[in-house]
Amino acid sequence: MKSAILFIIAMSLCTLADAQHFTDANNNWLIGELNWDTEVYVEYQFRTDVDTMINGVSYTTLHRNDDVNNPLWYRLDYYLREDMDKRVYIRFADGQEGILYHFGLQPGQTVTLWNGISARAVEIDSVEVAQGQMARRIQVAATRYDTEGNEDCTLYMRWIDGIGVLGPLLFDYCPVEEVMYALGCFFRNESLYYPSSSSWCEGFVSATESIEDANIGIYPNPVKDMLTITLDDDSALPVDVRLFNTMGQIMGRYEVNKREDQIDLSRYASGLYVLQILHKDHPLNLQRVVKQ
Repeated sequence: MKSAILFIIAMSLCTLADAQHFTDANNNWLIGELNWDTEVYVEYQFRTDVDTMINGVSYTTLHRNDDVNNPLWYRLDYYLREDMDKRVYIRFADGQEGILYHFGLQPGQTVTLWNGISARAVEIDSVEVAQGQMARRIQVAATRYDTEGNEDCTLYMRWIDGIGVLGPLLFDYCPVEEVMYALGCFFRNESLYYPSSSSWCEGFVSATESIEDANIGIYPNPVKDMLTITLDDDSALPVDVRLFNTMGQIMGRYEVNKREDQIDLSRYASGLYVLQILHKDHPLNLQRVVKQ
């Protein structure tokens, strides 16, 4: 990916979000990975867990789950801590530590991150989070320099206070692969915090349960116009079918009343979508659909 598009504070009618920290326990990030070479969209998650002491310093442990439909979490070999100035540090297994975020930056200030990237705050605004609150957001110019001190690349992005960049937790600010990352949802204590509302996000709830398969099939995939949906079990009918884009925005809603039915996707732009199938508001199945 050669460039990325990732998503004077207007406070007169808004309230600031309660003090929240990136390293609080039970924070949960749902990440989407879009690989243009293989056209695969994979959801995976990070979550913060219990604190642990290393050389007398308290760190937050971090876990990852590579399949939101199969809640198998494993502990990662790096740890997080946050200081009073809102700097978030990451410590690796070899003992090396660096700054992951600095949410206290003011416009014009610069910080060097764990990977050598120079991050400069350009401007400050705010974004809506849960319950109509507003969270501080920093526009950052992230610059990588080569071994001779010349600018290699600069990427502009936004950090949301307590949430991070709208991408994976360890974001490669100048990636070389044709891969695009995006933050789909962020939860605090299993409650959706960002975006402020999304039907797509609310279906995950930290992957504490597997979504049932219910023997549901879809074809063809990729699809040009008519997508066929099949169900082996009549008792699941009718089902509600929702189509989301990769930003979690709902694009269409359909009702399927037969064991084999079709929905018309011809009016949608080419690209990647997520198809969610529900019965009585209970999620049954998630499918990635490529629209030609």
